[in-house]
Amino acid sequence: MKIAYEKISTVIEMIPGQMNGLVVENAGMLYQLLTDLKETLDGKDAGFVFSKEDKLITASKTVELVTDFVNFQFNSRTIISKMISSLEQRALSGEFYLQTQELLAHIENYMDDLTMDIPYDFMCEKQNIQSLLKGLGITVADQFDTLEEKVLAYMDLVREFDKKELFIFWNLRCLIPQGRLQLMVDTAMQREHKILFIDSTEYPKLKQERRLIIDEDLCEI
Repeated sequence: MKIAYEKISTVIEMIPGQMNGLVVENAGMLYQLLTDLKETLDGKDAGFVFSKEDKLITASKTVELVTDFVNFQFNSRTIISKMISSLEQRALSGEFYLQTQELLAHIENYMDDLTMDIPYDFMCEKQNIQSLLKGLGITVADQFDTLEEKVLAYMDLVREFDKKELFIFWNLRCLIPQGRLQLMVDTAMQREHKILFIDSTEYPKLKQERRLIIDEDLCEI
């Protein structure tokens, strides 16, 4: 995968086994870059181009941008919806099909028994596994001891259910000590995640890192 931006001449290329770092020391340039990146992910033409094997790809379907590590949540409506769809497909597969049908029949029989002695006519829609799964209030547990554990789990979750390939993190380095960050990236590389760190200042390089620096004078290093 490659990332091109109209205000930077260097094309950032994601190479297996490596992650990328982008340091933008010019504050105005940094704000413009992050704004343009967010607008690109929102479907606007804002100067970023993402490609894979020399073919353009839709950024909103491929790239996840994380800028807030205090409030970022696992349980977005999109993720939960796709989790339920995945569970529904599994429930209707060969392994679980009979068990699913027996469960739905049992619920319908239970409702018949429950309303038998009530002097009113009840209408109950035919049960299906999707409505049952939605009614269970499924969420992903997000209790972790460290931020890096949460970030790794988040990448796994988003790739599994939202099918995004590239994770761009703004200012993550300032929140995780270097040694722990290196262990996180080691694990992420083993899981074949694609990562780009964007920062406003230089930090010690990670062993897998390919870094591009935009200095105060907008020179590319």
